[in-house]
Amino acid sequence: MRSMRMVFVLLLTLTVGSLVGPGHPVVAAFGECSDPTTFFPGANLSGVDLAGADLSYCDLSGADLSGADLFEVNLINGNLSGADLSGANLTRADLHLAVLTGANLTGANLTDALLVDANLFGVRRLDTTIGKAVWSRIICPTGNVLPEGFVYAMASDVCQGPTLLMSQLRATVVGYNLQQGLSNSLDTKLGLVEQALVAANTGNRADAANKLQAFNNEVEAQRGEKLTDAQANELVAQVTVILSLL
Repeated sequence: MRSMRMVFVLLLTLTVGSLVGPGHPVVAAFGECSDPTTFFPGANLSGVDLAGADLSYCDLSGADLSGADLFEVNLINGNLSGADLSGANLTRADLHLAVLTGANLTGANLTDALLVDANLFGVRRLDTTIGKAVWSRIICPTGNVLPEGFVYAMASDVCQGPTLLMSQLRATVVGYNLQQGLSNSLDTKLGLVEQALVAANTGNRADAANKLQAFNNEVEAQRGEKLTDAQANELVAQVTVILSLL
């Protein structure tokens, strides 16, 4: 039943979302909270085991869910604005169309959580969350919107955008203290990517993606040669996230 519900809500999200434009979460005009006497604004649910619970459409704005076990919880269309989710386990939670504006996610575990058309504007400490989640068309804490397409990545990476992530990738290369020839070659390729990203702001990101793939190809060519497997894996992982955002 849960998988069927997820498919239905995803279809609803894609259909209605297309009418209002990507990145603008909408709340369906139907559905009600399963237990409003327990799940209400400001509720104290700190440390409570709610694994697998159906909290769809529940208004938990300002609630204390710190340290709560929200494993596989259904939070579709849930209102978590201003809620304290610090240290909460949101592994595989379904947050389609959820509103988390101003919520505290310090140290929350988002491993394999689904965040599609979710509103995270003003969320606190998203950079400290644990695990990779599935993201699409979300509103980030700063107000920037993640575009169409699905990204499987850390929250801290998703909302930083490709330009900042490119700076981090260049810093990673420099930090490896590689042989000068290889270091210069990789840095030059990343410089070309950054130039392409500036041009990509006009709408065409294919050139940036192609140049980043050229960097990735050189990394793979040097794996086990001038790059250790660990170094190559780290660089490829960062490239994968950036490519997913282009």
